[in-house]
Amino acid sequence: MNPCVVCGKGTTAFNYGANFCNACKIFYQRAMKAENFPTECLNEGNCLKCRFCRYQLCLQAGLHPPTRKSPSPGFSSMLKHLEILDNQRKEKVLSYSQVPNLNFNFWAEATYQTTVEFISGLEVSKLLNDTEQMVLVWQSVRKYNTLCFAMRAYTDQKDMVAFPKGVNPLPPELNLYFQNFPCVLNKIRSNVVAKLREILITNDEFLLISAILICDPVPSMFTESGLSHVYWYQRLYTSTLFQYCQTHYPENGPSRFSDLLSVIGVVIQTIEMYENAMVHAKLGAHLLNPSH
Repeated sequence: MNPCVVCGKGTTAFNYGANFCNACKIFYQRAMKAENFPTECLNEGNCLKCRFCRYQLCLQAGLHPPTRKSPSPGFSSMLKHLEILDNQRKEKVLSYSQVPNLNFNFWAEATYQTTVEFISGLEVSKLLNDTEQMVLVWQSVRKYNTLCFAMRAYTDQKDMVAFPKGVNPLPPELNLYFQNFPCVLNKIRSNVVAKLREILITNDEFLLISAILICDPVPSMFTESGLSHVYWYQRLYTSTLFQYCQTHYPENGPSRFSDLLSVIGVVIQTIEMYENAMVHAKLGAHLLNPSH
């Protein structure tokens, strides 16, 4: 007999590819289907007795389900779900476009709200507590928006990102500070667009890259349970992208996969360029007007 990987009791059973006793197997199956499952330890610590702690031991043993109620989503259904969320986002943006005389401040708020709705609609968000959901939005909103703006420009055959109706997507103070050096801001606005055009990205690939970008957590800001869920979905979206590349590019699937992942690096690079430009603009404004 070997110890169960969850409860430690001796067992001859072998479930889920591990020494997982039948009692813990039944508990795990019921936990996945439970409607009202506890979200924290009932004894304010790792007591190893309550349902929450026992479920955490299941996760630590390598069992990381996407939800407690449903199996891993299939290739097509996952893309369909992402497409539905993205279409809802686009429709909301389009509805805003009907309002006349919209400026930077309006579009900055509007795109933030549509991004929150997209991220909240992801399956992983439903597994997080309220604080973790807000953290997931906070840490991914700029990355996701940067990619979305670039995808819209690429689809519209534009060289630089812009809000609808051509509104400049960069803060007015940034445009003012760099008005004599437009190449700096043009680089920020065109960097990701150029990458998408270089690799001729498809909409399905854009959706999966978006999901991977979002599921890139700051570990210190999540509970162990929340972190395991986000990482699980990150691996799921990444493996789905690889499968997509192998299916649609049988001759060069791995290299296509590598090209697509490189988009993430360009997005992060572009955000760093933007943040550096903002630092220079704020410092310059302070030097010109030190009393403010």
